[in-house]
Amino acid sequence: MRAVWITQFEISPIRSSSASSFRSSFAAMMKNCADFGLNTVFVQVRPNGDSFYPSSVYPWSVYISGTAGQGVSYDPLAIMIEEAHRYGLKFHAWFNPYRLQPESHMKTISTTYQTRKWYDSRSSSDRVVVINGTCYLNPGYPEARQLIVDGVKEIVSKYNVDGVHIDDYFYPTTDSSFDQKAYVANGGGKSLRDFRFDNVNQTVKGIYSAVKSTKSYVVFGVSPAGNMSNNTNTLYADTKKWTSNNGYLDYIIPQLYWNYDHPTVPFASNLANWNATVTAPGVKIIPGLAPYKIDQGEWANCGDVLSRMVTDSRKQSRYGGVAFYNYSALFQAKSSIMKTEKDNLLKLFK
Repeated sequence: MRAVWITQFEISPIRSSSASSFRSSFAAMMKNCADFGLNTVFVQVRPNGDSFYPSSVYPWSVYISGTAGQGVSYDPLAIMIEEAHRYGLKFHAWFNPYRLQPESHMKTISTTYQTRKWYDSRSSSDRVVVINGTCYLNPGYPEARQLIVDGVKEIVSKYNVDGVHIDDYFYPTTDSSFDQKAYVANGGGKSLRDFRFDNVNQTVKGIYSAVKSTKSYVVFGVSPAGNMSNNTNTLYADTKKWTSNNGYLDYIIPQLYWNYDHPTVPFASNLANWNATVTAPGVKIIPGLAPYKIDQGEWANCGDVLSRMVTDSRKQSRYGGVAFYNYSALFQAKSSIMKTEKDNLLKLFK
């Protein structure tokens, strides 16, 4: 796999009321990816409990229409999949499982959506929680996890996606007040820490099962934080469990966004540590690399750091490819150093 993440912030600038205009703009992006030797795109289709397609589970996204809850007259997701496939690229639908809209947007979407109903009942329920103006689904409830699964099944059943992908936004806080009601109701004698780990495990396993039961050939992967301690101490993400047992994922993309000389998580040893956790048959590691950091601090004036990272990644026993964050960094950055980095990568990809 040679993949790139395409975020909502890169889709939003090409949104249009015209299907042909949107298609033309997205096709140009796909041509850039294919010409560079990439073969996979991770495209954000639900960044904030919303959708880039007509959905019965989640409201339309502000990033695709300009107004939260209002749609367009065509199906952007269908167009994006068609154009990716036309250029020989695999399309992985990228979801954010727990994060919902900003509260200001949540108040404007239809009350027919379950997330809005839970938001409106916050005085008696913590199925939706607001932190600093942003709403979140609380995975401490089976019905909240099921809503995530339902959204995944909707896409996999209706669209010709090649994969499903979630990133590192799991629990948004370690504060015990976040899920106090859920813990009292569903904790089952577990510690709060174990309760939260179990909830995330069930989310990941539930998505995997939903994908495979709908279309067995579609793959599922997770892109967790690259610092293992952040996953276990902050996000409640048991990545070692997912990579040592079948039934959780097909690939893992740790976000290894640090250079070789980083004082706490240097690239080479961090990569080796992640590779060592992948023991389940068939599961692959696909290191996530950070072209967006080119020209920043420790990365400045290298010119070959990304190609060295790809070369070292290819030496890992469970190697399945590499992924780059993000499209803009690869194709819109103008610096001479970025050009050199891309030239070196292109030699590896062609």
